Amino acid sequence: MIWKVLRYWLLLAAISIPLGVTAQVRPEPLPPDDSLLVQRPLEFLADSGGQWTLDDVRQRVSLFRIADSQRRLLGIGRPTQWLRVRVVNRSGQPISLMASLDYPYLDQAQFYVLSDSGQVVARSGPLDWTVPISQRPVVYRNPAFPFTLLPRQSRWVYTQIAGTSGPLIVELRIQKARTFSLHDRQERLFWGWTLGVLCWLVVISGLLGVLVKESTYGYYSLYMLTAMAYLMAATGIWFEWFPARQYGFVSARHLPVQLTAVTVFTAFLFIRHYVLVSVWHHHWVRRIYYASLIPAGFNVLFISFELPFADLYKQHTNWISPIFSSFYLIPILMMYGLVIWQSFGERHNKQTNIWQSPAQLYLLSLAPLVGHTLCRVLNIYELLPRYTIPGFEGIAVGYLLEFMFLSVGLGFRYKRITDERQQFMQISLRQQLQLQLEQNRSLQAQLRLQQEKERIARDLHDHVGVQLSVIASSLDHVRLSQNLNGTASQLEAIGNHARDAIGFLRETIWAINREHLPVAEFAIQLQQYLARQQQVLPDGRVELRTYFNDLTHPLTSEQALNLFRIVQEAVGNALHHAHAETISVTVRTDDTNTLHLEVKDDGVGFDLNAEHPGHYGLLNMQLRAERLGGVWQVSSETGRGTTLSVVMLLQTTSVVQSD
Repeated sequence: MIWKVLRYWLLLAAISIPLGVTAQVRPEPLPPDDSLLVQRPLEFLADSGGQWTLDDVRQRVSLFRIADSQRRLLGIGRPTQWLRVRVVNRSGQPISLMASLDYPYLDQAQFYVLSDSGQVVARSGPLDWTVPISQRPVVYRNPAFPFTLLPRQSRWVYTQIAGTSGPLIVELRIQKARTFSLHDRQERLFWGWTLGVLCWLVVISGLLGVLVKESTYGYYSLYMLTAMAYLMAATGIWFEWFPARQYGFVSARHLPVQLTAVTVFTAFLFIRHYVLVSVWHHHWVRRIYYASLIPAGFNVLFISFELPFADLYKQHTNWISPIFSSFYLIPILMMYGLVIWQSFGERHNKQTNIWQSPAQLYLLSLAPLVGHTLCRVLNIYELLPRYTIPGFEGIAVGYLLEFMFLSVGLGFRYKRITDERQQFMQISLRQQLQLQLEQNRSLQAQLRLQQEKERIARDLHDHVGVQLSVIASSLDHVRLSQNLNGTASQLEAIGNHARDAIGFLRETIWAINREHLPVAEFAIQLQQYLARQQQVLPDGRVELRTYFNDLTHPLTSEQALNLFRIVQEAVGNALHHAHAETISVTVRTDDTNTLHLEVKDDGVGFDLNAEHPGHYGLLNMQLRAERLGGVWQVSSETGRGTTLSVVMLLQTTSVVQSD
């Protein structure tokens, strides 16, 4: 797949070059037969000091040399240029002409129209970037000056230009006013269409980001927005909308360079969230990414210091500017190196569609822009002298192609994300439905269990309970109505056991007949049980202490029954084995939904380390407590009584207390 991408890349790079490349050996912008105008080739003279006046230049006319084209290279370390061209009107009618330069940020720009005798016929005055558009002879973003040629008249047009912000090629154009106006309309149409398409892409990507809630589309929209602002500033269209010459710490002359650095930042953010998202877990990828941001940040700060340190800036521009250029190029190369590495990684994946491969698509989309930029750099340094490389129009076409390719890829990404989310929603709905079905089955099982418990409780009450009651009543009748001699006490004991069985049965029915019951009702049942035990110990004291922060804390039927049995076992041991005179049962709850149960007596106690064969009361109580998820503790010493405690968590849902 990577070789397909490289083939596409080379093909688009080759196509992008001739989009605006026009071969020309000798410039003839004004054919004599069509415009009735004859223009001699451009001549130039270098002013190394930049201090010559027009009179000084006229005295050095012999030093002018014929240029190969209408375009001149300006920038760092290059002197002020004086250009001149001779224009002749061979027709019998006056012709309105326009002299113009194609770059808005010139440090010096001035036009002079001279007669053949050397007399100054017209002059423009300064037309550098600091002059507002409204104060120029022509309301135009680039320096321009109108003049008129009478029939059979010839004039020399002198132009003084200089630019120190960076290497750039400036073209001098001498056109008829009508041709200039038509060319201006074509440029405005082109830039209006270009900026309109970019605005549309910004809005669409922003809407996609809102719809899918993905930051990638937001960074993509921001990237396009900064690229659009850069194109507006670089072409001078910015001046027509925002005529200020200073924006905080940045002058208008360096605004394109500053926006270039900002565009690099936004491009890096987009690359981070679109191309490198799958390899971001690698530490070295993050290190390279953040290291590439450092020189880009230096460029932003460097340009910001131009206004407050203008003199120092001018003194050191010659050696700082190459560093600035390298700091602009190095992070881009580092970042694109990561993109190329990632594209090789995507080659091993099963993604056969290039629109689904972010790194490969990004390389493909950059092909026109990179191809044009490479040719433009070679042209600036006169390595392609025979060709005229389109300036910002070519950059705009490169950006448009890049954003169109990326928009298609992001559109596929949006569809994939939408499909994945719909699939996830379907899976989630199926899981929720399955969970609901399981919950329904669980509720049905609980309902059947409750119904079974109620049936068992009714059977125990209606059959076993009644039979035990009949047995106890019959034994009492036999014992009281007949002379049984020594067997009366035995019958009484049997009756007591039967009544105890009835009590245990009622307590079991009370517990299993309810799914949940509040702790207050549990305390009432304990109080009734301990009151019966008080009758067994008439000379002692059996008491219940309760401390509840919420009377509606719920207990399940299993919890209530097991806690009740623990109390019964502990109280029974205290009465029958420990011979206790005082038995205290304490039940309390706290704010952490924890129940504390404690049974304390003053009986004879026992040795915890000694063995008690045949006695399983303590073990049963411990097992019941552990079954409830509670903590069981017992402390006792011979002659000092016994203390049993259970600590367990309660449910957080409150229940309504029964009547």
